[in-house]
Amino acid sequence: MVSFDLRQDTSGVVANSLVTAQTASDLTGYNIQYIRRLVNMGRLKAIRVGRSWLITVESLEAYLNVTVPA
Repeated sequence: MVSFDLRQDTSGVVANSLVTAQTASDLTGYNIQYIRRLVNMGRLKAIRVGRSWLITVESLEAYLNVTVPA
């Protein structure tokens, strides 16, 4: 099971449950364009603020737990 401890590095963390697309990219190792594509396809829950996407940590963890083999 994949889980993130956001207490170590708070740059890119908005509130306790939202991260920027760049932070999601850094945490997962996925390219930022891929993260944005997942948002546009509805596989990650996110809100748009201006030109930036804020992605819920819960949906990011859920996506990784489904896609990462045990």
